[in-house]
Amino acid sequence: MTLAEIAAICLLAAWLVLSVLGQIRFGALYWVRAWDVFGIIPMWWFFAPNPARHDFYLLYRDQLKDGSRTEWTEVKIGTNRKWTNLIWNPGRRERKALFDVVTSLAREAATTGDITIQVSVPYLSLLNYVSRLPRTPASELTQFLLMQSEVETYKNPPTAVFMSNLHRVGGS
Repeated sequence: MTLAEIAAICLLAAWLVLSVLGQIRFGALYWVRAWDVFGIIPMWWFFAPNPARHDFYLLYRDQLKDGSRTEWTEVKIGTNRKWTNLIWNPGRRERKALFDVVTSLAREAATTGDITIQVSVPYLSLLNYVSRLPRTPASELTQFLLMQSEVETYKNPPTAVFMSNLHRVGGS
């Protein structure tokens, strides 16, 4: 064996050991996560305490200057998954962030339901995100809609969870 082959085997063995240690959720082993600045140590929570039971969809539409409204458009986060995502997946953080914000807003909408939701961090985050998406120059106002479907069945069509008010498009 050459020195390069031995180095590759050692590197892969170290990655395997750190990956196994990174799955332990307690005590001093959190240092594995703390030092993983590139996000190369996977997180496999096979038995999550609160598994996701719903898929959420974020849609938006615009009101044009003439008062008409566009069709609802689904926001696609990240790119289509490829086999290389096993090694390099920078879009996972964006997808996770959007999922967390959408989940938080859905939870707040189910519990509060009053006008204060419009000044909540999840609402303002989604409004900022949606209002900065590319659109036609005739767009004056924008609105977003959260929908959810059950992960287990997918038999029923998605249902509306929350619809925002109309807001000025960012940058206009």
